[in-house]
Amino acid sequence: MGYIVSRFPKVTETFIVNEMASVAAHELGIQLFTMVRTDEPALHQATARWMEELNVGERRVVHLVMAQLRWLRRRPFALLGLWGVTLLRHLRSPKLLVKTAYATAVGVCWADRLAAHRHVHVHWATFPAHIAWVAHRLTRLSYSVTAHAHDIQTPNPMMGLKLTSADFVVTISDHNRQHLIREVGADLEQRLHVIRCGVDTGRFVARDQDAVVEPMKFVCVASFMAYKGHSVLLEALAKLRLDGLPASLCLVGDGELRSSIESDIARLGLSDHVELAGWLSADDVAKVVRSAAGFVLASVVLADGQTEGIPVALMEAMASGVPVVATRVSGVPELVVDERTGLLAEAGDVDGLASAMRSIIEDPDAAGLRAERGVIHVREHYDHERNVARLTALFDQRV
Repeated sequence: MGYIVSRFPKVTETFIVNEMASVAAHELGIQLFTMVRTDEPALHQATARWMEELNVGERRVVHLVMAQLRWLRRRPFALLGLWGVTLLRHLRSPKLLVKTAYATAVGVCWADRLAAHRHVHVHWATFPAHIAWVAHRLTRLSYSVTAHAHDIQTPNPMMGLKLTSADFVVTISDHNRQHLIREVGADLEQRLHVIRCGVDTGRFVARDQDAVVEPMKFVCVASFMAYKGHSVLLEALAKLRLDGLPASLCLVGDGELRSSIESDIARLGLSDHVELAGWLSADDVAKVVRSAAGFVLASVVLADGQTEGIPVALMEAMASGVPVVATRVSGVPELVVDERTGLLAEAGDVDGLASAMRSIIEDPDAAGLRAERGVIHVREHYDHERNVARLTALFDQRV
């Protein structure tokens, strides 16, 4: 099998790496293709393994141009047709057109290499799916797509065509399933499967609710991106402190908004109360999370629709028996069931988020009960191996 992703390695996408490792364990060989090889650290063992087998593919202009000429001789109508559809669908989105034109050229260049695999699976319904669709148009390649969050919520002019051309489509939540049926139509419904991302529940031992933790400490594990809602979280922390609760926060992660987050911390007078831990290994993340009174993720929905899917970091915190607070976005309420497996606030609601955090501090018994239910919920619905087995069953029908 081939696997296509946008960027690799990607610290925030270890769920894809873990999926590939489990699929490979089912005796399905995998070759990984990526559009961009990043400089991000390979923090996890599984990531390092795939780095050794990574296929970046030809991306130099001369190779892309020569590939167009080869296919123009071999299948001129198919090539001109796919280019025509791509250009027409993106006339109103010039910025997307440039990126999609590049993905089209890459798809043409990689078509034979991808078609050498009996099936290709794609993560993200954006440019990786476009590459697979292009190769499919030229070679009748068999492919499938996992759709997550921003890839189906933000502008995506060819989403319907890419997904209806796939053998099947996987998405990670019931929320996404309903969204795709509305956006793409009933034609997709019979080939659309909800297979949730998950965690290795055997790796996480739920902490004893009587365990000694830092009673005023909260932790958030998230990349420093706008839809993660760090600004809202910092405002909520400042409110708690103004109300007399000496709460603190550890932010695990990094990213493009680091300087903005540092400015917010200084502006709110939180410099002595917020730790910027950077990216940590999986084991170190687990230690930080288990030591906290609660895990908080203040996700929001951006103007262009970008938001969460269902964050794996939330699953890991819940599997560890740590009380969680999150916001009502996308499929998050399917994981964090309000007042049952955790607490939910409205996206962007500083007062609501602060109130939920306060309740963990002031009523640890109720928080502990929700955490116990959260452990059960994750084990029943978000177990990685169980969910990957459903995915490999779909692959087995094609390879």
